[in-house]
Formats: sequence, C-alpha cells, structure tokens
Amino acid sequence: MTVFDAGASAKQKQNFLASSGELSLGSPVSSLGKIGGFTDSDSIDLMKTAVTKPTYASGVLTVLNGTATVAKLAFGGTYTNTNFVRGSDNKEGEPISWQS
Repeated sequence: MTVFDAGASAKQKQNFLASSGELSLGSPVSSLGKIGGFTDSDSIDLMKTAVTKPTYASGVLTVLNGTATVAKLAFGGTYTNTNFVRGSDNKEGEPISWQS
C-alpha cells in the first residue's frame, strides 16, 4: 500500500505492479502523476473524502462528491468509464476499484 497524506508531485508516477495494491490519498485534489497498471484487485482510497460518482474520459478519472470535483487522477493505459467503480471500506473515505 502506498499512502500520500498531503498529495504528491505531478511528476510522481504510481504503478500497480503486484497482483493487488492500494493507493491511499489523504488530499486527493492535490497533484499526482500518472497511475499505471491499475487492474482488478487494485484500489484507490480517497481518505476522508465522500465520493458520489467517478467518471473517466481522455485518460483522466474525475471524481465527484455531488457537483464538487474532489479529485482528478491521470491514468496511463487503456481504460473505459465502466472500469472504475465506487466502493465502501467502512472507514472515513471511499475506495475506487477496477472492474472488467
């Protein structure tokens, strides 16, 4: 698991290399470089952030809470809008996972 409590540099890339992984973001609106290798069994936990809708287009996952944008995450790879689903971890934040 990788945790960024206060964001990360836009040059900081995150690659999911193992069979399962979690990226936890304490300040999801903050800059983060491209995310790669995101597949089933991986998740991105937006800590302390409510999520109502993730929308993927043109390499960017835009995450909304109501009408407010709470995160914009860039992805390297081939994905579609249906690959990203909102979940619940019974904690303060909400994870986004991948489904085929």
